[in-house]
Amino acid sequence: MFLSVITVAFRNHEGVVKTWRSLRNLARDPSLTFEWIVVDGGSNDGTAEFLEKLNGEFNLRYISEKDNGIYDAMNKGIAMAQGRYA
Repeated sequence: MFLSVITVAFRNHEGVVKTWRSLRNLARDPSLTFEWIVVDGGSNDGTAEFLEKLNGEFNLRYISEKDNGIYDAMNKGIAMAQGRYA
């Protein structure tokens, strides 16, 4: 199964790092492949810089730009998803 993990964030660097740590455990399951999509609302708290340093780990794709709220961000993430999302 190919799973799309979608994270929406705004000024939540700590939460994004926590999610990354959780995904390290998920990556240990050889029967599961996944992508990690992060939609950041243009934070200036280091979130984008952290994601850039990951160099695509966990098939990471992210955008960091102003959006029109959480539902707009969720829809952007869904549009980027290539697998099943939860």
